[in-house]
Amino acid sequence: MLSSAAISYSWKQLFYRLGLDYQAESITVGNKRVRCVYGAQASAAEKSAEFTLQIQACPANAPDEMVAGNPDKLNNLAPAQFLPAEVSGFPFDSLPIMFWGDAPPAKFAEIQGKKLTLHVDILASAFFMLARYEEVNSPHLDKHGRYQYSASVASRYGLIDLPIVDIYALVLKTWLEALTGEKITPPHRFQFHFSHDVDYMFLSHPFHKWLDVMARDLAKGRLDFFRQDFPSLFHNYKEDAYYRDLCRLVEIAQANNSHDVFYLLTSQETFARDGYSLKGRRVRKVLEYLKENDMQIGLHASYQSYDKPALYDTEKQRLEDAIGVTCHGSRQHYLRIRTPYTWNQMHAAGLEYDESYCFSEHEGFRCGTCFPYTVFDILKDKELEFTELPLIVMDTSLRVYRKLSPAEGFESIMKLARTCQKVNGTFTMLWHNTCLGREWQEWGRQLPDWIRTLTEMAH
Repeated sequence: MLSSAAISYSWKQLFYRLGLDYQAESITVGNKRVRCVYGAQASAAEKSAEFTLQIQACPANAPDEMVAGNPDKLNNLAPAQFLPAEVSGFPFDSLPIMFWGDAPPAKFAEIQGKKLTLHVDILASAFFMLARYEEVNSPHLDKHGRYQYSASVASRYGLIDLPIVDIYALVLKTWLEALTGEKITPPHRFQFHFSHDVDYMFLSHPFHKWLDVMARDLAKGRLDFFRQDFPSLFHNYKEDAYYRDLCRLVEIAQANNSHDVFYLLTSQETFARDGYSLKGRRVRKVLEYLKENDMQIGLHASYQSYDKPALYDTEKQRLEDAIGVTCHGSRQHYLRIRTPYTWNQMHAAGLEYDESYCFSEHEGFRCGTCFPYTVFDILKDKELEFTELPLIVMDTSLRVYRKLSPAEGFESIMKLARTCQKVNGTFTMLWHNTCLGREWQEWGRQLPDWIRTLTEMAH
């Protein structure tokens, strides 16, 4: 399964989480050099290094078998089965095994002299999850062209609540410490990252979007919303419901000394399906407001960009012209991403990072990690100079797709945030400015308290 480039990439990803530098097929723990070997080429390495770490490689067809749904379930090991004997207090009480080595033994790992052998292929597992192996040219797409959660390994094997790559790295840490006698202190700490997609900057502008909102109010039988929203066309923009809620998000950020990211759509056509002209007076006022309050601005790449990659250059330039600074990050409208094509198209347009990788249908760890990480293009067999910041929770996943109550939604948010905290990763959450009022009124009322709690966790 793994090319030499993929092997090097996967080693670097595991060690990056531990704060260790992987070079020339080795790492240094304390002042002790450890040679890193994947597969069965360990004999020569053992003579040239003080210590050796060997990971047994899984069968070449194992990743494709997993994509096809084989095996039916994963082995789950208890701590006594996957940790060195003297280790206690590990933050997770079980460990799913994605890929065993060629000959699965009873032991997860063993130390013989100065050699540590892992009989579980955590290297292939990390690559499978981070490079999104299962998604490349998959036929399991929804009506928006998105890879379906129901088809995923995360859904089938119950991995959606686990940053499995980060957990494997923590397990590896315990074994490297047992091998070398040196303490490893990862440099990372838990962080909370909050961002917002501004699909509608105003309820009443542009006019055709206002008509769309009115039509949906009537179709849902929400005459109360219709009566509430109809006068917005005649109000000053500062009284607009969606603008006021955008301001509420800025105020929440300020109350927590945060500089949230606001992802803005761009539009040029009068009746564009998504976006809004950035040249209008009221929109320019909003841009000034965000900049004056030290909010970050990113590109919310349009729905059409999924099929028309040339739009990335156009939309990025349009946004930069409007805000007067370089745009570095992006998130896809409707989370429409195609692995690895979208990464390449964003990179080619000069973008540096993306925040799109979350299943719309379910919150959690789509990529098996809560760390920002450089991505790998399986088709070109190379690492890209582009970063994915995995999205862990999106508001609509909780209420619209999963039909959770505010209390249930907050419980899920906190469960996932505490999991990120256990691995010292980054908990990322998206909240739209349109998800504070109307049907979202109770969620919007509680959101400031939730954000304060999450912010306090990161300090």
